Amino acid sequence: MRNTATIYRLTCLAIGFPFLLAACKKGPNISPGNQEEIHVETVDTVTVKASTFLLDSVPTSNQKVILMGQTDDKDFGKLTASSYLQIIPPAQSDAVIPKNATFDAFIIVLKYNKYFSGDTLTSQKFAVHRLTEDMVLRKVPGPIEGEEVPVYVKGQALYSTTTFKQETTPIGNLDLQVKPASGDSVIIKLNETLGREFLDLMAKKDQRFSSEEEFLKYFKGMVFKTNQGNSITGFKADQVKMYLSYNYIDPDGFTQKKRVTFSGKATDYQFNHFDTDRSQTKLKALSRTNREISSELTNQQLFLQGGTGLVTKLKFPTLVNFMNESKKVINKIELQIETKPTYYSIFKAPPSLLLWVANSANVPKAVLPNNYKQGDQSATFEPGNDVGSPGKYRFLLTQYADELKKGTYKNTSLMLSVPADQLLGTVNRAQFSTSDTALSIKLIITYTKY
Repeated sequence: MRNTATIYRLTCLAIGFPFLLAACKKGPNISPGNQEEIHVETVDTVTVKASTFLLDSVPTSNQKVILMGQTDDKDFGKLTASSYLQIIPPAQSDAVIPKNATFDAFIIVLKYNKYFSGDTLTSQKFAVHRLTEDMVLRKVPGPIEGEEVPVYVKGQALYSTTTFKQETTPIGNLDLQVKPASGDSVIIKLNETLGREFLDLMAKKDQRFSSEEEFLKYFKGMVFKTNQGNSITGFKADQVKMYLSYNYIDPDGFTQKKRVTFSGKATDYQFNHFDTDRSQTKLKALSRTNREISSELTNQQLFLQGGTGLVTKLKFPTLVNFMNESKKVINKIELQIETKPTYYSIFKAPPSLLLWVANSANVPKAVLPNNYKQGDQSATFEPGNDVGSPGKYRFLLTQYADELKKGTYKNTSLMLSVPADQLLGTVNRAQFSTSDTALSIKLIITYTKY
């Protein structure tokens, strides 16, 4: 199977002066004074190589978000999000259990962070499983040389493909219709037998509850999973609480109720794992060993998605030659990305996109600079309308093209992606077309020819 990107032609609008913008083909010559003739023409000699690319390493730890759920559609396939988390015990002074204490309830509480993707009107089934394997931070998969580490990877982490062994039988279940916009909390009842075991061990001042280190040897953590529904919901990872409630008789003979609070460990050890099934989609040839797929094999479609590491890879093999043509001054180069309006879709367009500058090994090493200005460049979504006008993202590539001409960006490519926080902490997605009848990616070059 070929693993090369399809080359397709893009229209470049060549203009001499603003009042000549309406010209669509070579127009009449203009001779201002003794200057050489200036004219307007439309050319299509600049090409773009475009493909869908699967990034190697997407660290999803330390994003302070629990993503849980699943989505399934004809374009992106089935995506299932599960989230791993460690719990730490209360301080010993807060875990003094009276001798006559009796078990009351054992729950874990998750607070919505108001993020979701998909159809929240469908019912979901949440399950909590206890880990049987120690959670260990990992280096970036694959080569570890500096040039092979993506710019968004900061030291050791846990990745979207990372898994840890777990018990088959869940310690908690919940069926519900999520309401992420409410800002409320979700309460999952946990296994009563396990709760009684916790209570008994704390009452005995067992060594396993004496410190965080000892507790994590005993209770290694948990994973939140979903096996029903068509949406992925976000929860605040740094506000997870597990409560163990009990009753006891006070010295005056009255029944009292009290609870012990367990908290989530540092978010370095909380991460989101994603399973994908693209076997029934145009992306079925994409895999960890075949990371790039031509738009020719996807019916001229291009894709990007946070969490899973899907990006759209772009190269401009003839751009430098176009810029080197004689008697031509480049004024501006704009990359325009169009997407269908998403007013009525359950999957909304990302609020913004960026371009990674990737090296010859397809490793993102930087964000595209802000075109002769300080900082990084991003493109804010410009909504279309419900009568056919597409939404747009716009990037200025004038500086990039100049550096490409100088050789600074030799053997590089651009990767269209959601920003780093969305890439690592959401499943935001977008889809584009490269067909001649529905061209979504346009390179518009404004230049003066003399």
